[in-house]
Amino acid sequence: MIKYILLFLFCASTAFAQTPISDARAVDALGYPVLDGQTMTLEGLVISENFRPGGLTFAIYDEANTIGISIFSLDDDLGYTPTIGDFVSVAGTLGQFRGLCQLVATSVTVESTGNPVPDPTVVTTLDEAVESSLVVIEDVSVVDEAQWEAGGSGFNVDMTNGTSTFQIRIDSDVDLYDLAVPTGTFDIVGIVGQFDQTDPLFQGYQLLPRSMSDVQPYIFDGITYTALSIPEAKETDSEGVSTRDGDAVQVSGVIHGINFRPSGLQFTIIDENANGIGVFLFDGQLGLDFAEGKAISIDGRIDQFAGLIQIVPDAITTLAENQGLTPAQNVVVPSEATESAHIEIDVVEYVDDTQWLGDGTSFNVQFLNAAGDTILARVDNDTPFSSMGPLATGGGALLTGIGGQFDTSAPFDAGYQIVLLNMTSLVSTEDILNKYGIEIYPNPVADVLRMNTDYPIQKLTILNLEGKQMGKFSDIQNINLAHLNPGQYLLQFEIENEGVVVPIIKK
Repeated sequence: MIKYILLFLFCASTAFAQTPISDARAVDALGYPVLDGQTMTLEGLVISENFRPGGLTFAIYDEANTIGISIFSLDDDLGYTPTIGDFVSVAGTLGQFRGLCQLVATSVTVESTGNPVPDPTVVTTLDEAVESSLVVIEDVSVVDEAQWEAGGSGFNVDMTNGTSTFQIRIDSDVDLYDLAVPTGTFDIVGIVGQFDQTDPLFQGYQLLPRSMSDVQPYIFDGITYTALSIPEAKETDSEGVSTRDGDAVQVSGVIHGINFRPSGLQFTIIDENANGIGVFLFDGQLGLDFAEGKAISIDGRIDQFAGLIQIVPDAITTLAENQGLTPAQNVVVPSEATESAHIEIDVVEYVDDTQWLGDGTSFNVQFLNAAGDTILARVDNDTPFSSMGPLATGGGALLTGIGGQFDTSAPFDAGYQIVLLNMTSLVSTEDILNKYGIEIYPNPVADVLRMNTDYPIQKLTILNLEGKQMGKFSDIQNINLAHLNPGQYLLQFEIENEGVVVPIIKK
C-alpha cells in the first residue's frame, strides 16, 4: 500500500502546473524569463501555422490578457499540425532563444477548433510587449529591394513606414519566400519574433509574415491578373483546397449585402449566374465608395480562409451603379453549393435561444428547420440584429443572408453557415404589437414619436436602413426624431425578451 501512495505522490509532484502565459512571459532586467527552466502547461489560441516542418515553431495567444508566446520542438511535431483557430494546451519546459521566450513542448492537446482569431494589433514599434503576438504595420515599403533574395532558412528585409525601419523575416516555409519583392506601399501582418544575442535581450525584434496574404496589397513588377469567371476562381481539388491559392486574378460581380469590416473590406460579389465570391482586405478600402448593387471589377489574389475562398483585392474598379440584385435562393441547409451565394432558409425554432446574445457583439446561433436539420447562423456586430433580442419563431422564421463557411481542416466540407442579413419572423410585427397592446404614433412622424403599452420596453433605438444606430431612447413617450433627415427608418426594441422592428417614416 505504501508503494502505491509514494507512486501517486511522485506523479502528482511531477505534473506540469497550469501557468498563465503572462507569468511565463515575465522577464528579468536582462530580458531572461523569470521562470526559465521550469516545467508548466500553457493554454492559448493558435495564431500562426508551423514555421518548422518536422518539428514545431508556432505562436499561441491569450486573448483576454493580450499576450502571446512561442511554442518550439526541435525535431518532433508531437502528432500535432498547428492550425490557426485551434485552442490548445501545451506542456513543456520554459526557455528562451536569442531573446525569444518559448515553451519547449513535450505534448500538445487540442481543446477546441474553429475559434475566431482576433484582428492583428496595429503597431508602430516592435518590442517585448508584442513579442509572439499578431500585429500589423501599416503603410510600409521595402527599403532595399536587393535584400529580397531567397536563401537558406529565410532572409531578412528592411521595411519602413517613413518614420521607423522594421526588420521583416521571410521564413523559407512560407509562400513569400519564392515570390517577387512587393512594390509600392502596403500593410504587413505577422507574428513578432526576436533574434538578440547580446544582454540585455531587448533588441532584435522582427516581424514574420505567415503567407502572402499578410501583405496587403501585394503588387510586384510584372504582375498580370488573369480574367476568370467566379466559378473558375473558386476551383478546388478533391479535398476542398483551392487550386488557385495565391493566383493573381480578375473577377467581376455586383456587391450584395453590407461591408462587414468598416475599417477594411469584407463583403460578397455575385455574378449574373448567381455565383458569388467573398472579398477581404484587412485595412483600407482602395477608394471604393461601398454600395449594395454596385458592379465592380477586382484585381487581386485568391486566398482561402477556414474553407472559404475569397479574393484579396489589390485594385477595385467601379463598372456601374444601382444594378439589380440576385434574388435569394431558398435552400434547405447551407452547403458548398451555397458558399458566398445569396440564400434564404426557412426555420421553425431555435436550438437554444440563449445563444442569441443580443449584446452588440458577433455571435453564432443555431436553428432547426422542419426536417430537424441544424442551421448555423452567424450574426455580425455590424448588423442591427447583433443588438436585438431574439425574434419570435413561434410560427417559424425566414433567414436571409450570404452563405459562409468556417472549417479549419481539410477536407473543407463542414462548417457551412448563413451570415445573416435579415431575419423575418413569420409571426408578423402586427401580431406582436397586438399581443402586447403596443401603440406607436404618429407614423409618419415629424419630430416626436410616442409609444403606449403596459409592458416594459427595453433597448429602444432607431436605425437607418443600413443598420446604423441613429438614436437611443429611454422614454417611450418622448422619442425625439427631429435630428433625422426625411426618409425610412427602423424602430427597434425588446418586449418580454422578444425583438421587434417597426418601419418608421420621418417626414
